Amino acid sequence: MHKSFHIIILCMILASVVAACGKRMPKEVIDSKKMEDLLIDIHKSEAFMESDYPYYAKDNRKDSIRNAILAKHGVTRAEFDTSLVWYGMNIEKYIEIYKKVIERLQEEDNKTLALMQGEKARTNVPTRSGDTVDIWNNDRYAILDCNIGSNITTFSISSDDNFRDGDKFIFKFRITPLNGKMPLYPIKVTMAAKDINDSVMFVEKEIRKTGLDSVTLNTNGALRKVMGNIFVTPEPEWTIINADSISLTRIHL
Repeated sequence: MHKSFHIIILCMILASVVAACGKRMPKEVIDSKKMEDLLIDIHKSEAFMESDYPYYAKDNRKDSIRNAILAKHGVTRAEFDTSLVWYGMNIEKYIEIYKKVIERLQEEDNKTLALMQGEKARTNVPTRSGDTVDIWNNDRYAILDCNIGSNITTFSISSDDNFRDGDKFIFKFRITPLNGKMPLYPIKVTMAAKDINDSVMFVEKEIRKTGLDSVTLNTNGALRKVMGNIFVTPEPEWTIINADSISLTRIHL
């Protein structure tokens, strides 16, 4: 009886140790904070790919985005898969992480909405009059990186009484890599104008060097708006780009 009691106690101790080991996070599993940041970027990338589904319908294009996200966080596919399995077995920890992910995404959505509302208010302000004037109505700089959601800056300026048929537009900017190197893929700068018949005129330029640069768009007819963007392609080699000295000159011809 005494011996049996010791065996029971020993079994209970072993069971407690096994249970504790099951809860302890193995070193090969991504920690909760890093997993939270990674899941947020994954959600953003999925939304980005859904917004251009025809292009990202091919698996290799989806994989290039997903691999870029993993590379940003210094995580391999095997580490991510292993971590998902562990969190699946410790679902309460996964739920805690996911609650934070949802909260942060909601907070970012609210900030984006506020920015969009502020942007809408700014676009309602008439542009300056004159034969050659800078009509830029946004911040003069933008910080871009390879992270989905922060790899593009856009602008849109509606036509008003100060526009003329056949205006010429020059979009100027300066590109500087903040971490000392240009991206593996060229930075793409696009400018377009939509006329009153909803026809679109556009020009695109690939930027491969630092310094001042510009894109010029010649138009014809009456316009509804002029718009454009600076786009950094997601890639494994992480880079941060500063675009500053931004201006948009409208020239009456």
